[in-house]
Amino acid sequence: IKDTTNVVTFIGQLIYEKGADLLFDCAVSILREGLDVLFLFIGDGVLHNELKHKAKSLSKNIRFLGVRNDVDKLLKSSDLLVLPSRWGEAFGLAIAEAMACEIPVIATKVGAIPELVNDETGILVPVEDVFSLKNSITFLLSQPEKRKLLGQTGRERALRLFNIEKMVKKTISLYLELL
Repeated sequence: IKDTTNVVTFIGQLIYEKGADLLFDCAVSILREGLDVLFLFIGDGVLHNELKHKAKSLSKNIRFLGVRNDVDKLLKSSDLLVLPSRWGEAFGLAIAEAMACEIPVIATKVGAIPELVNDETGILVPVEDVFSLKNSITFLLSQPEKRKLLGQTGRERALRLFNIEKMVKKTISLYLELL
């Protein structure tokens, strides 16, 4: 990957509910505008073959990596994490991981996602709003300082909310409360 290439990453099942197809449509549109962007789709699912087939002519800029064990390394080489879910996510683990890696997040306003992502850590867009999704991606790709600030704030938030000591204390407290 060239230093000048922006990397946009999706992590999750390649299924309708996760909105992988929405990001794919944005990717095609953004690439047609001539932007130097690499879109990584990490995960597998029923949309994998369909999207991979559609991406044949764009395989240099859209890659399907399947299920991976090195997501942290891939995130660290990313400029953005995009999760355009259509359904009520209970918790966005990929979002928390991206935030911990100082990667800004663009996601939909659905389920628990707004509890993780706010204006200081990323951008929330309406569900199935491909126009807002694409504009948010191109905006952040054109604003490296804004991405850096969102990433730093996201990391601070992730460490504050999800550090191991705090999670263990909360779990023990819950157990004791239930006794």
